This record gives sequence, structure tokens and C-alpha cells, in this order.
Amino acid sequence: MTPADVIGALVDAIATGLPYAVGYLGIWVVFRVMRDFDLTVDGSFVTGASIAALWITSGLDPWLALLLAFAGGGAAGLITFALHRWLRLPLILASIVVGVGLFSVNLKILGSPNVNLIGQSTITTTFTGAFGATPYDRGFTILLFSLVFLLVGGLLVLFLSSQAGLALRATGINAQMARAQGVDTARAMALALLIGNGLVGLSGGLVAQSQGYSDVNMGVGSILFGVTSILLGEVLLRRQTPLWGVLAVLLGTIGYRFLLALALRVGIDPDLYQGLTALIVVAAVGISLIGRTSRSRLLGMLPGQRRTLDTKAGSRA
Repeated sequence: MTPADVIGALVDAIATGLPYAVGYLGIWVVFRVMRDFDLTVDGSFVTGASIAALWITSGLDPWLALLLAFAGGGAAGLITFALHRWLRLPLILASIVVGVGLFSVNLKILGSPNVNLIGQSTITTTFTGAFGATPYDRGFTILLFSLVFLLVGGLLVLFLSSQAGLALRATGINAQMARAQGVDTARAMALALLIGNGLVGLSGGLVAQSQGYSDVNMGVGSILFGVTSILLGEVLLRRQTPLWGVLAVLLGTIGYRFLLALALRVGIDPDLYQGLTALIVVAAVGISLIGRTSRSRLLGMLPGQRRTLDTKAGSRA
């Protein structure tokens, strides 16, 4: 493998990963901030892509299509919350039910298994056209989706630093304690599912316009790929703040896509990509566990920390 292959793989990873990174922020909101699993995203991703495709093929504004994609994904998240809240279904089961049902909804929105957007006015064609370039110019597409990610990530950090965001974070850390402090934990969960799936739907709209098509099966594995990117990013950035969490998602997404791009250039069979993803997850979790164990041992060797540990051991005895 030559340096040109590595650079090419990195460019591919950034160009293809940025639209997905927006959706992985949504997965991060539920998975890390709320400490729960939401499998609705496999369906809400396609919902966003389908709405965007329908809007664009109708000759309407592609930027507004992204807002509608966010709304469609957010609505799916609220349906999941309704099943979880009022039917008392576990969140993971409620999300599976909604995700399965969304397949038929998405198929009806598209009108066919897939819709081609080549030749349509999309955000990539309008943005690159403003600079006299083509949608195939990687530099301008990377700039476009970098700006989108910065905008979305910045707004998410600001929200999580607000009163409502702090309530949401407190619910994820300890729901019982949050309720004791007057936090409406049910509202916090609804808000998390709305924002999380809304961002996933927005990502679907971005990916559809970036790739030039929308397909009813394009969301399969979104939760796995998102969690993989999050875990990989947390290996690189361990600080637990909203800003560092957003940066970890970005780095993890690019890193994950970079590994896949390298595998493609090396000649690994694309049929093995799912297995490669599983290996990346195992490696990321393993490295994270080793890091925590090493830090615990290091703290245990410090005199002050050792006295604290001895005191705790004595009190338990």
C-alpha cells in the first residue's frame, strides 16, 4: 500500500463519513447521554432519506427537504416514546416495533424500492454549482458537509449545556435522582428520542442527496455502525463533556470509514465488511476496558488514593 492509497482512503472516509456523522450524533444522544438503546434509527434514517427524495423529485427546495427529513425522523422517535410510555414496552422492544413498521411507511413514501436523484437539484449540486464546480469535486463536498456538521454539532452542544439539556443529561446519569430534583424524566426521554431520531432522519436526507439516490434498505445496520463509530471515537477522546462527545463521534466516524476504505483498497472482499465492523467494536471495547483497568491500578498506587481505598475496604469489613 502506497502513501497515495492512504491519503485517498482518508479523503474517501471524510467525504462519505460526514453525512453519516450527523446521524451518529443522534445515536450518541440516546446511547451515551441517556444510556439506552434505540433501534428506531434503522427505520428513521430511511424515513429522512425518503422524505427528502420525495420532496426533491417534486422539484422543491433541497434545503427545506432536510428540515422535513429531521421532522420525519423526530416523529418516528416520538412514536417509539409513545409505545414505551403508554404501553409500557421496554424501549428496545418499542423501537424494534416502530423500526419494522417504518419499512412499509418508507416504501409508501418512496413509491418504489429506490428513487434516483441524479439530475435533480440537491444541496450538493447547488453548493458546488455556486463555485463553478461539479458534485464530484471532493473538496467542495467535504466543505459543504463539514459546515453542516459544525452547525448541527454546535447547536447540539449548546442545547446540552442549556437547562433542558442538563435535565436530559441528569436523567441519563441517574433517573431517580433527577426525579427527586424535579426533573420530568419522561419528557427528557421524549426529547432525547425526538432529537436523536431527528438527527438520524436529517442524516438520511444528507446521505440521499450526497449519494444521489434513496433506497428502502439503506438504513440497515445504522445502529451498529453508529455505535461502532462512537466506541471508536471514545478510544481516542475519553473526556465526558458534550463538546468532546461530539468530537469523538466525528473522529470515530472518520476512523471507521477510513478502516473500511483501506480494506477496500487492500482488496478485502466487501462481503466481509460486517465481520470487520464486529472486530472493530470488539477492539474498541477491549481497548476501553484495558484503559479503565490501567487507570484504576495507577490510582491504586497513589498514596492518597490507596488510603481512600483502604478506608473503603475497612468500612465494608
